[in-house]
Amino acid sequence: MPNVHITLAEIKEAHRKAAQLVIIDHFYLPLFDRLEREIADHEKASSLFDRAKAIANG
Repeated sequence: MPNVHITLAEIKEAHRKAAQLVIIDHFYLPLFDRLEREIADHEKASSLFDRAKAIANG
C-alpha cells in the first residue's frame, strides 16, 4: 500500500461531503463517524505535540 499523506483540510472537506450524504441516506453514517474520529485523532495528536513542545522548551 502506498504511503499517502492526507491533510486535515482534505479530511474536513470529506467530512462536509459525508454530512451532506448522510442527509440523503443514513447508509453513509459509518463513513461520517469515521471521518469525525479521524479529525478528533488528528487534533488530539496535534495538541499532544504542542504540549510536548512547550514542556521541552521550558
